[in-house]
Amino acid sequence: MVRTAKAAVDSHPLDRYPIRWTDPVIRDVRETLAETYRMHSEIMRLVDAVDGISSIEIAWGEPSPIAVWTSVLNESNAKERTRALLATVRQQKPKLADVIDDWLTDLPPIAAREDPAITDAADWTGFSDGGEEERQIVESQPTLLDVVFLELGLQRAKSVCQLRVKFPGRRGLKGTGFRVSKDAILTNHHVLFTKDGVKARDVIAVFDYEVGLDGHTREGSAIRGDPSSIIGDPARDWAVFKTLDPIPPEYPVLPIDAEVELAPDDRVYIIQHPLGLPKMIGMHHNLVRFVDDDVVQYWTDTEAGSSGAPVFDSEWNVVALHHRWTQGQADGKLEYRNQGQRIDRVRADLITAKVRLGG
Repeated sequence: MVRTAKAAVDSHPLDRYPIRWTDPVIRDVRETLAETYRMHSEIMRLVDAVDGISSIEIAWGEPSPIAVWTSVLNESNAKERTRALLATVRQQKPKLADVIDDWLTDLPPIAAREDPAITDAADWTGFSDGGEEERQIVESQPTLLDVVFLELGLQRAKSVCQLRVKFPGRRGLKGTGFRVSKDAILTNHHVLFTKDGVKARDVIAVFDYEVGLDGHTREGSAIRGDPSSIIGDPARDWAVFKTLDPIPPEYPVLPIDAEVELAPDDRVYIIQHPLGLPKMIGMHHNLVRFVDDDVVQYWTDTEAGSSGAPVFDSEWNVVALHHRWTQGQADGKLEYRNQGQRIDRVRADLITAKVRLGG
């Protein structure tokens, strides 16, 4: 049976046919599934477990998980089996239960995204993504770390939270934030404000939303934010709000006053909630590539939803506020980096705005 197109006004993004790849919900679904099921063999087993999806219609020859998942979702959409597919994923991957439940609501929230910065070639001199330069840099650096590095990182992770944000009459967002004072949480401006400047009407910070040792997702501790307290600066892309509920002491304040001078080839780590998923850390491909008076650019992995995450150096000092990815031309090639606002500049703005920092 051939499906007929379904009007956008009366259908859920998961049910609309043909599938609309520009819809942020559909992009979140694809990216989350590609992060969760990366191996072709894993995807094949999942597809075989869902009745009504024809495996022979899937483009298994595509090398990337994103390309394969594009094919899988096109097929499940054509056969009206996308919800059945997600039900099977929910059963196999309990950590995604909350995320999938959100996708199925009438107005699904999406992971916070910021438009990429388009950079001129001057900022990209000498950068070659994944090429000879990276190999030489990595081979010349020691990679062994004291075990205390992990312990301190886990302590820092306690201060990082998922943000669940709602706007009047609009789709909600999910982002990342972190505690910077007794009752204040820092994130990006584009997480708490729309592009046309509308402020969030509701924000909840969820600490400890992460996968436990038993493989199940912890429920987390939800702290209500005070929407009337939200302030921010779109130019430097920061925003801060106070909480209505007291933040428990097990989620300590992250200091943002360390005097650190980063340089290219330093390493940075990002604790984040990519795509609204349970807390994760980006720590591979984690070299700094560019630093100026305003921003830090790095290879460390992020996703939509990572907006507002703290960027740490190898001593677990906060050095930047992650806010976007960026692209530019170098040696005739289009190349990509992630980017954070320097935390010392953000801190200066917060002090000027009379935001009380620290414990």
